[in-house]
Parts: sequence; structure tokens; C-alpha cells
Amino acid sequence: MPFGGHQQICHNRIISSLPFIHLLPGKAYKTLLKKIGVNRRTIDELMEIKDCRTTIEYLKKLVKEIDLTQLGETYYLINHTMRASLD
Repeated sequence: MPFGGHQQICHNRIISSLPFIHLLPGKAYKTLLKKIGVNRRTIDELMEIKDCRTTIEYLKKLVKEIDLTQLGETYYLINHTMRASLD
């Protein structure tokens, strides 16, 4: 996923619009976030998301292991998030 690292939670226009940057090595990703001026709390959140690396398949496995029921599933050809402009 181009924005699988959820960098769209950043308020920085550059970082929030760059796809795949969460795939950089951890140290490089964190350094980039700091250089661009992302606040420490957001950097911590993004690094936690990066470290999690939970796949859909793993999530489904966990659901079965703890005896939960999946109610539905939706597949998308393109994953696109609409964002309101503050301009």
C-alpha cells in the first residue's frame, strides 16, 4: 500500500502526500520525519505503525485464534482517501 504507514496523519503536506516512504529503513524514515519538522508525538505514532507490520492475513488468523467472527470484507481496486482541503 502506498500509504500503508499512515503518513497521511502528518500535518506536513510533503510527508502526507509521499507514497511508500514508510518502506525506508527505520532510521532513515525517522530522520526524514524529523528533518521535515514532524512533531515527536506523530513520529512516535508512525514508527509504532511501521514496527507493527500486521498483514490482513495475520489479522484474520488472530480473529480465528481468539474465536471472534468476521462480519464482512470489502475489496478495493484502488484505495483512495478523500481529504478536505483547509485552504
